[in-house]
Amino acid sequence: ASNTTESIDESSLVSAIEAVITENPDVVEKFKAGQLQILGFVMGQTMRKLGGVKADPAQVREVIGKVLKNK
Repeated sequence: ASNTTESIDESSLVSAIEAVITENPDVVEKFKAGQLQILGFVMGQTMRKLGGVKADPAQVREVIGKVLKNK
């Protein structure tokens, strides 16, 4: 069952998201301008940074939203 999602601790998730934002600073501006499709991009990049950990997409999306709102 390699399709199982793992709950990843939020601090690992936040640091991966912060790294994506650092590499793509325009993401925050686009998010604040209401371009919510940017979440998909951030999510893809975050999943890549997590290196094969199949994190729960709902959890990842929620944390991305929190991080971006606090920028």
